[in-house]
Amino acid sequence: MTKKTFPTNIPGWQVFLFVIVAYIVLNATRLGILSTRVSLLQALYGDDTTVGTYLYCKKKYDEATGRKPAVISANLRNVTSDIKSLLILIVNNIPAEKWTNEDRAAFNRKTGLTKVITHPTTKIGDDCVVIATPHPNGVFKGIARIDNETKSHALPEGANALELRHAVVKGKFDIPEEYKGLVKEKCSGPNDGTTTSIVTSTRFRIELTEDFAGFELYLWGRWINLQHPELAGDWSIRQILPIS
Repeated sequence: MTKKTFPTNIPGWQVFLFVIVAYIVLNATRLGILSTRVSLLQALYGDDTTVGTYLYCKKKYDEATGRKPAVISANLRNVTSDIKSLLILIVNNIPAEKWTNEDRAAFNRKTGLTKVITHPTTKIGDDCVVIATPHPNGVFKGIARIDNETKSHALPEGANALELRHAVVKGKFDIPEEYKGLVKEKCSGPNDGTTTSIVTSTRFRIELTEDFAGFELYLWGRWINLQHPELAGDWSIRQILPIS
């Protein structure tokens, strides 16, 4: 596994790790990966409530608006580097004869038998319509469809996940001093300091806190292919929802 195997930006790493950690856990026995290394990878990836894990550092990075504080950027950079080193160790110790086309696609690596190129090249063309409803305590539940008419809950052709981006925006009320940095004055689009989440179905759940009651949630979604992020579809129309 070389540097070219890995993503070159923070959003790319988020998608890559979402896929590769689950893939390694599922296929560790077949690929002969030591259980101690799998456990270490899971511990480094972690969750968004455990200090020092990738998901915790990424959440803190997403929550920081404007210019990111140096310590938050350094924490995310360091844990990403630790995971990268571990992935190199894991992948370089998989025997060549064990590799399949699916493994090569997941790890973005040429090894083992001759690779058969069978990957999509067309951008996901279906629209993404995001429908969410607010619930008490800052919780939102929703679903995404390809249009307002269909009742199908299936992912569209070429997509295997739904990417969501959201931000907490002030709405009609001024932002108290203690919420500055957590609540945005305005949000111009899905790339304007939003928080990213990815689900592998059309149903989703966003959990904020009741502390944000009275502000507004700005929400966008799009269909993506986790192995080919360059083929992502267009962003949905912005949805604005009250936080209760």
